[in-house]
Formats: sequence, structure tokens, C-alpha cells
Amino acid sequence: MAYLGELDDKIHIWNGMKFIIALVLAIPTYGMSLIILIAYLFIKHLNFSKNMEKAIVYLSSDSYPLGTCFDEIRYAQALAYADEVGNIISKRGQYVEFEVKINGDSYFVTLNREPDRNGAILTSKIT
Repeated sequence: MAYLGELDDKIHIWNGMKFIIALVLAIPTYGMSLIILIAYLFIKHLNFSKNMEKAIVYLSSDSYPLGTCFDEIRYAQALAYADEVGNIISKRGQYVEFEVKINGDSYFVTLNREPDRNGAILTSKIT
């Protein structure tokens, strides 16, 4: 009977060791996954900022006063860009006016949400 008790204790110890070994092996794997995820999100953010700047500069040369809708630029992303990079002048509901400096030039940008969708409607003019 004592033999079975010792065997049972050894099994519990082995199961605990397997758990510890699994944790030790998983930490570098999950750590690398987190680093890769953070790097991916950072690169994606940089690409979005560049695309947003290109859109603002392009729209400043366009004389169409009603604005241009971008399916690739989501309203929430554009609003976050305006809040982070630009200087919000006024905000009325979903209509936002902000200023942003790009390559030394100042741009006045209006942002609105596309009706019934998530796209951003933008106008821009250089000031």
C-alpha cells in the first residue's frame, strides 16, 4: 500500500514538472508572437499615417468641394489620426474640422462619416 502512495506522489510531481516545462517552453514562443504582433501593428500604423498624408495632400490639389469618400480609410481611423497628429478645431457630431502639418505645409481638413457605412469623407485645402 505504501508503494502505491509513493508512486502516486511521483506521478503528481511528474505532472507538475511537465506543467512547469510546458510553461518554460511556451514563454519564448508567446513572447516572440507578442513581439511580432506589436511590430506588425506599428508598421500598419506607419503605413496608415503615410496613406492619410498622401490623401490629404492629394485632396488639397482637387477642386471638388463636396469631398471624397475613401473606403480604405475608416472614419474611426481618420478621427484617431486627427486627434493624434492634427489639431482639432471643431467637432459637431460626426463632422470634424482639423489642421495638420505635412512636410512643412499646413492643411485644413474636414472629416465626415459616409452615410450608412464606416468610410471617411475628406476634404482638404492648403492654408
